[in-house]
Amino acid sequence: MPRYLVERTFTEHNTLPGPEQDERARKAFFKNNAQDGVIWVHSYLAPDGKKSFCIYEAPNPEAIRRAALRNRLPVDRISEVSILDPYLLGKP
Repeated sequence: MPRYLVERTFTEHNTLPGPEQDERARKAFFKNNAQDGVIWVHSYLAPDGKKSFCIYEAPNPEAIRRAALRNRLPVDRISEVSILDPYLLGKP
């Protein structure tokens, strides 16, 4: 399945799903993603908490946008990416 980098900019009205959310909210988040075959792999959050960079597996960018809409998350940009791992390159 293709992998994507999703860039988001948050305002004070947006929140990231996190451990402070109750179980029902977390389940709803993953259920909303699953409706379009979207899998959240992991995310990076900028120090100010206003920008995130999230890795997703999904059939296409439109599926990510639909899931984000259901989860009330902003989407600035979606870029298809591939894995480049320095440990797979061998020893220097």
